[in-house]
Amino acid sequence: MKKIWLAFFLTTFRIIPAAAYDITITAEKQVEVYQNEKKAVAIGNATAVRPDMTIKGDRLTAYFAKEKTTSGEEKNSITQMTGDGNVSLHLEKADAYGERMEYYVKEDYMVIKGKNSRIKNEKATVYADESITYYPGQNKAVAKGNVVANNGENKIYADTMETYFKKDAKGKQELERVEIPQNPKIVTKDGDVTAKTGIYYPGTGMVYLYENVVINQNGNILNGDKAETNLNTGISKVLSGTERVSGVWYEEE
Repeated sequence: MKKIWLAFFLTTFRIIPAAAYDITITAEKQVEVYQNEKKAVAIGNATAVRPDMTIKGDRLTAYFAKEKTTSGEEKNSITQMTGDGNVSLHLEKADAYGERMEYYVKEDYMVIKGKNSRIKNEKATVYADESITYYPGQNKAVAKGNVVANNGENKIYADTMETYFKKDAKGKQELERVEIPQNPKIVTKDGDVTAKTGIYYPGTGMVYLYENVVINQNGNILNGDKAETNLNTGISKVLSGTERVSGVWYEEE
């Protein structure tokens, strides 16, 4: 089916004041422009593309305003965009999915909402019941509400997780680490691990845990102030720190 397309000029990003981007919106059915309401609605496998990311959804709505460029010309500048139905965000080495998306262009952040919202790469997937907020200029995403990080073998649970991206050797963006500011819980086939805070590195599968660490493996308990868990193997161990390690072991009958 032939696509109808419409392009808008996007004003300079707050995080990158020297740059300007074009956002191109396409749709398989139609793109409707409402001049009085200053909005454009793309319907049917709609797509919005800028150089470093692509947004897709059943329906995308872009809100715009007239702004003057440095040369004195007036152009349409997108101030906000929403997406509804099968929404997805595609970066160079990570993807995010949800039922609804709200993109605040000038403020430089995007909120993905809906059941089974998630952000993933080839190493791990982070799910959230409430929302995932992505900050393009900060290379950061914050997942809230019954958050689960899953590498296909084992899982981490928390109320909030902060995901950070970095550029690889080829300059492409990839998922670097997941910070867990409060009460992470790791569940493996051999037992559970809890702590006050933690950091997860999807590339290696390692989770580093800090403060009030408790490892429960087959009824055996280890306590300490530092620990690490390998999500690829499910093996957890307590590390030496400022406090002594203690434990309780039960003999099998």
